[in-house]
Order: sequence, then C-alpha cells, then structure tokens
Amino acid sequence: MKSADQPLAERCADRTQVALRRYPSAGGQPRHVHDHAQLSFLLAGRMREVIGGRSFEPAGPAFCFKPAGAEHIDDWGERGVLIFSARFRDDGDEALRDLPCARWQPYDTRHLPALLRRALACPTDDVEDVLCDIIAMVSPLAARPAAPWLRRIREALDDGEPWRLADAARIAGVHRVHLSRSFAQAFGTTFSNYRQRTMTARAAEALLAGGGGLCTVAHDAGFADQSHMTRAVVAATGATPKRLRQLGLISAGGSPPAHSDRRPTTGR
Repeated sequence: MKSADQPLAERCADRTQVALRRYPSAGGQPRHVHDHAQLSFLLAGRMREVIGGRSFEPAGPAFCFKPAGAEHIDDWGERGVLIFSARFRDDGDEALRDLPCARWQPYDTRHLPALLRRALACPTDDVEDVLCDIIAMVSPLAARPAAPWLRRIREALDDGEPWRLADAARIAGVHRVHLSRSFAQAFGTTFSNYRQRTMTARAAEALLAGGGGLCTVAHDAGFADQSHMTRAVVAATGATPKRLRQLGLISAGGSPPAHSDRRPTTGR
C-alpha cells in the first residue's frame, strides 16, 4: 500500500497540483504548516483537524481551504481517510480570495464528485480550468439570468471556438472564477463541463457521419488527443468512438468493416 506521501493519482500544472491520497488509520501529523495554500475534499472516512486552535471533525463530504502558513494538527481516525487535495503555488491568486478560510464545511455532492474525477483524468492543460470550476461550485449557486456577454461565450462554444476558460475570461475581461461561477448560475453547468459537451457533440456527429480517422476527429473537435476523446465519448454515450462509427455506417445502409478489431497476422 502506498504511503500518504505517495498519491494514488495526481496531475501537475504550472501553478497547481491535484492529488488523491489515502491517509492510514490510527495515523496523523503533529502541529505543522505548509508553504503552499491547499484546498482539501474529504471523500471517505472521518477525521479530526485542529486549525489555528479550532477543532473540526468532518465525517461526511466536506471541504477545507487552508492558506499557506496555516498551523494545523491532523488525526486520521480509526479507519483512515481518502482526500482529494489541490495545492496552489500562488497563495495570492484572486481565485482563492472568496473561499471560506481555515474551516471544514459540507459540499454539494451533485456536481463536485464528477469535477474532482475530471481534475485527476483531464489533460494537464485543462487542470487549472477544472480547478476554477471546482472553486466556483464550492459555494451554493443561485440561478441568475444570463448576461449578454455570457450568452456570446456560450454561442462561441457552440460554434466550435476552441477556448479554454482563461481564453474566454480574457476576452470577456473578467476573472476565470467569476466567469465559471456566472456561467454555472446562468446555465446550470460549469464552463468546462459545457465545453466538453460541445466537443463531444462535434466528435459524435463526425463519427456517425463516418468522416476522418479517429485522431483527426479528436483534433477537429478540440480534444487534446484520441484517448481524451474516447473517455469523453464513452462517458456521454456509453459507446466507444469506433462503435459510434459502426452505428453510423449501419444507419446509412452500409456495414462495418469485417474483422475490424483484429490485428493483421503474418504467415509463417
């Protein structure tokens, strides 16, 4: 079994690191501080943490943001805990300013688990975008009408603009987290979720039409690579890209290539 210092899974970007860690039962850490800010999500188990003299005992889905230098003591309980954490190298990032500081509190389980999984599986270039969505979703969101600038961003995504969150925020003249929070309030889903849905829809359309190789379809739809497209298509449709292409051929009156899954063999 891996130690707490060895993550079960992790992704590293320019300014952040996300990781899934298992902290062992009957363990803990004495009083200590970190030189980085950290946002933690308790996924399983029960623990006790003392932060700046205040004691917390989260036992269900909960999150806590600790700025760099926050003094704390950890007790990982009788069964240990499973924690998703995001470490930020820039403690002064504007995205972190609105987070409740140095206390554990419940989080919304309707949307965050999927975002936490995506942060550990997405291409490195997308990690910070997904983290902005996670930060935006930490607080309850009240529905609001979509402002014209938000509708223009959504329409651009629908039209195939390959914008990441930072690109759209720069064009709109707002901070990434403000854009992500406003987008979710207006449309009921985060920017990165909507972007992936539009990319998946374009890929599915191309696959059902039978055009291009899989790598070409992935690139034209905006995915980082073919494997990224495959994960998104399977999650959305339950079918692999290859299967979607076969279904498109069948519906058009054709038939899938015979023995298409077999590797060429060489005679002896």
